[in-house]
Amino acid sequence: MKRYLIPRLTAEAAAELELLHQLLARVRLLPGEDGRSSSLCDAKGVLRAGPAYKLTMAVTGALPCDFHASGATEPPQVQFFVWLLVQERIQCRANLLKKNVVQDVTCEVCRGDVEDCDHLIFKCPFASSVWA
Repeated sequence: MKRYLIPRLTAEAAAELELLHQLLARVRLLPGEDGRSSSLCDAKGVLRAGPAYKLTMAVTGALPCDFHASGATEPPQVQFFVWLLVQERIQCRANLLKKNVVQDVTCEVCRGDVEDCDHLIFKCPFASSVWA
C-alpha cells in the first residue's frame, strides 16, 4: 500500500514532539468531572469563537476584520477561511516554515516560487488556471 500522507516534521519539530510525548506521559488525570470554567464559554460551558476572537484582537492589537458587518451570506467556514487569508494565516509553506513543520518554502505544485498566501491562492499557475 502506497503512503500518501507523509509526516512533514523537521528534525526540530520531531524533537519538540518527542518532548511533548514525554511531558504528557507524566500527566495523571483525576477521576471525576472537570469543574473548570472560562470567560470564553457560554452559560452551558461551551467555548464560543466570538469572545475568543475579540480577546485575541484586543491582546494582539490586530485590526478587526469587518466581514461580518458587510452582510456576507457565505457559509461561516468560507468567511473564516477568507479572514485567515486576509490575516495571512492560512497553512501555506511559508507559514509552516515559521512553525518548523517544513524545511522548504517552494510551492509543491509548480516548484517555481515561494508558497506564501498570495502565491497559493492567486499567483501559482495552477491557482491562476482554476480562477480563469
